[in-house]
Amino acid sequence: MRYPVIFSVMVMAGFVIGCSKSNSLKGGSGGGTGTSGSFAFAGYEYEGSMTELSREWEKPILVHFNADSTVTDYCFFMFNGNTFDPDSLSGKILQVGTASGGGPSVTVYFKDIADTQVYDFSPDLSGLSGGSNGLAGNQFYFPGLTKITKTAAALGTSFWTCDTSMEPNSTQGSPWYPDINGTQFNSNSFCNYSRNGGPAEIGLVPNQTLVSIEYFQHGSRVYFYGYNETISTGIPYFGIISNDGNTIYADTRDFIKGRVPIYGQTKDYYGEAGNPPVMHKRTTN
Repeated sequence: MRYPVIFSVMVMAGFVIGCSKSNSLKGGSGGGTGTSGSFAFAGYEYEGSMTELSREWEKPILVHFNADSTVTDYCFFMFNGNTFDPDSLSGKILQVGTASGGGPSVTVYFKDIADTQVYDFSPDLSGLSGGSNGLAGNQFYFPGLTKITKTAAALGTSFWTCDTSMEPNSTQGSPWYPDINGTQFNSNSFCNYSRNGGPAEIGLVPNQTLVSIEYFQHGSRVYFYGYNETISTGIPYFGIISNDGNTIYADTRDFIKGRVPIYGQTKDYYGEAGNPPVMHKRTTN
């Protein structure tokens, strides 16, 4: 997924690892019924957070197991000093075996980052752990993802806010993650934004009454913009909707224009250092 290009006056929308006994996929041996693409976990998706080298926080990730023995990891990756930043990686299952906990274990090779990873399922396939055997500039791991058990409802007509600072300092009472606090997802696939009790009205398009920017939802994944009204700029975000549909775990790559917490900050103006943005669904706006 690539975001539409936003200009100042125009919006253009085109927009852990357990030991295992493994078998090669060659000849149809391995998992499921013994043929490629027929594994018990084919079509399953898992969501949670992953750890990547030198990032400000754990990043939301969704892992999808395809029916053709490939795996797709969806995340705002930032590899090798931010020189490689895909929003998904596709890997090929090389081996399937049994993890130390008794569930299936798969070895996956990701060509784009030249990394071989091991993913271990819980025996009932409800959980997933694994990733790289290390943490170099092109590696990541996740200690425990949970299976997505139902299709996420459409975000249209839902309103989302973030937590408010409870710190006993000048930030107390201020909303955290202000780029995405007060986001209204509409059924026309556009977002509007509430600021200081009212709608944001400095539009990005000439004669635009309200700030309105397109978003894209793919199941439990959502690609959208936050809005920094102090500089009239859209900030690209990626989010994963929780199983119960009431929480979005979000991420952005923009630590310059985006109003997000960073390590070393002395006050929690935009959120707690090291904690990723989190949005909560509200019944009314």
